[in-house]
This record gives sequence, structure tokens and C-alpha cells, in this order.
Amino acid sequence: MYELERADIMGKKIITKTAADILSTIMQPREMIVEGLIPQGICILAGPQKVGKSFLALDLCISVASGQPVLGHETVRGECLISAWKIPTAAYKTGYC
Repeated sequence: MYELERADIMGKKIITKTAADILSTIMQPREMIVEGLIPQGICILAGPQKVGKSFLALDLCISVASGQPVLGHETVRGECLISAWKIPTAAYKTGYC
């Protein structure tokens, strides 16, 4: 209720769509950033601990940022953001990059 009132006060219009509207809308396919693996947008890399997810994410970001193939898959060069809290800064400078 508060959000609706706030939107009206700020002069913003709330746009709604029905499920039928969404299902009948023709949408463009998402561009693949890593061919056959990762589409454009936000992706979550999940798996058991200690299997190398953080370094895989780092390798993927480096490959996409440089436009180089990764794991045998072509990439589309672009900007990447990695949120890897547990990789020490020194690993980026001396151990990997």
C-alpha cells in the first residue's frame, strides 16, 4: 500500500501485465556470453565447497573481458563483475592474473 501511494505522489505510473500478456509477448532470445553455457544477465555459479567455483568464475570473467575462448567455448567480449569475497587480493595479482 505504501509503495502505491508513494508512486502516485511522485507522479510515476505503475504498469501491470497479466500472465496472458506476458505469454503472448514475443521476446528476443538472450545473447549468449559464453556460447552454450552462459546467457547475458545475472548468473549464479553454485556447487559443493572446494570444487573451484571461485577460480572458475574468475577464469570466466577474464575470458569474457578479453574476448578469449574459455573451456573450448567462444565468448562475446564485454564487461564482467565478480563478487568473490574469499579470494585474497594477492591471488589476483600474483597467483592468477
